[in-house]
Amino acid sequence: MKNFKRIICMLSSLIMTVGCFAFIGCGPDQPKGIDFATYKESQKAPTIENDDLEYIPTFNPAEVIGSFICDNDKAGNDTLKRFFVGGTDLGLSINVKSQGDPYTLLLFGDTFPAQNCRGEWRCGVVAKSQDYNLENNIILNSFWTKDGFKTETNREEGEMADAIIFSLGDTENQGETTKIYTGGCEVNGVIYAFYVSRHEQTEKPSRPNYNNYGGCIKSLDGGTTWERVWDLTWANHGLSPAHYEWLNSDPTTRDPGFLSTPEGDLAWNAGYFHPEFGYDDRNTNATNPKWSGTHAVYIQELVNQEIIGFSAGYNVADENNMVNGVDMDINKRVGFHFTQIYPLVAGDGYVYMFGRGGYRSSGVALARVKEENIEVFAEYEYLTSKENGGVWEKGIEHADDVVMVEERNLSNMSVVYNDYINKWVMSYLDCSEGSGAPLVIAYSDDLLNWSEPVTLLTNSGETKNLYGGYLNDMWVENFGQTYYFVYSRWDKNQPVYRSYIAKATVDRTLVQE
Repeated sequence: MKNFKRIICMLSSLIMTVGCFAFIGCGPDQPKGIDFATYKESQKAPTIENDDLEYIPTFNPAEVIGSFICDNDKAGNDTLKRFFVGGTDLGLSINVKSQGDPYTLLLFGDTFPAQNCRGEWRCGVVAKSQDYNLENNIILNSFWTKDGFKTETNREEGEMADAIIFSLGDTENQGETTKIYTGGCEVNGVIYAFYVSRHEQTEKPSRPNYNNYGGCIKSLDGGTTWERVWDLTWANHGLSPAHYEWLNSDPTTRDPGFLSTPEGDLAWNAGYFHPEFGYDDRNTNATNPKWSGTHAVYIQELVNQEIIGFSAGYNVADENNMVNGVDMDINKRVGFHFTQIYPLVAGDGYVYMFGRGGYRSSGVALARVKEENIEVFAEYEYLTSKENGGVWEKGIEHADDVVMVEERNLSNMSVVYNDYINKWVMSYLDCSEGSGAPLVIAYSDDLLNWSEPVTLLTNSGETKNLYGGYLNDMWVENFGQTYYFVYSRWDKNQPVYRSYIAKATVDRTLVQE
């Protein structure tokens, strides 16, 4: 009888231990990495029997698989319990191929323990995944903490996902609300993550676009440690000629309604910071803004800030704005259109930089740099014409002369090559029609000329208040006939603030003669 009771007790203890372990959550079954090249070879698309036949891609509407952030996703990530990630957005991805066992980094936005965006605010957390079968959502293997990447099984109690980048959080009224990742890539074994420093999160009628500057950080060890790439800095303090003329006109006779006219809107969206006429939002209203040098000073100080780590420095430049031998004077780095960069390694020896100025009120400009010169600001070439296959001119002085490769206002873009249709594809939030913007996709043969977009997800119902649309050339089946992407939702009334996986397909439609 004693032995029987002992057995029952042991079984009960085992059950309780397993149950407790499951409740604490060691996370889902962790997928192992795959060789990217072998995987893509195995996903080869069927060829078209007659190469002379002409076809066009037909994109079909997407379907939502579900959220992979918070506590109720199909993949079982339970990021809230595991790493205090209860609310976040974005999910830009970088495929890392140089570390032996390939994996993908996912870069998220402002992160909180709750969906209502309250609690411990972290500016951009990073997760690691080796899951490339997204039919049942995406498994996140680990999150970056202060001590590197941790899984549930090796993290300390209370240890949370943390940001690899420092932001003022607007706690000191010094001009920066947050830093947001805009894209990333791996070049010659180095991981690069581009970001934008934002003065404010939203645009208001009396205020223009609130980008302070665009910058870049890099990792030499697969994402464990990061450092600033000082030379890759594009500052926003340029004014359009129309705006400059308005600012310098007689205040007693100039038209106060200029800012609400189409010409004024265009000027407003073309950048607003200027060394002499910086915009001071603490003393402004819609019709009579005050102009000082305040924000130009703010940007210079922010640009000179060390942003990596938890003891981030401030004004680390000398009196001549030199940092580690790099001239950080923002007057030499005016590049409004490239304060938000999405990089693309195209396979032709160049990294192409898709640039945007306005938060959600900007088209897309394009620059490029040879892979070996990616960290050299002076080597960047800017697309100033699409004639004859593109005219590229080197030097930051050409950053304002760029031609738009996509003129419509958009946000949260990504670009990959789709092997199934043999074309580049670009996904983005189409903001050209204002509120209720849909998530769309377009294609191109040359990166310069893009098709009209096709809607993937409408901004309504269960996908209301959506944004994002981040593609990855590894998140595919049948070489891209089926592809997956990440998008986000934010609704303060529900509240909802999380990232989702969606699935879509593309057909090759023959052109009828």
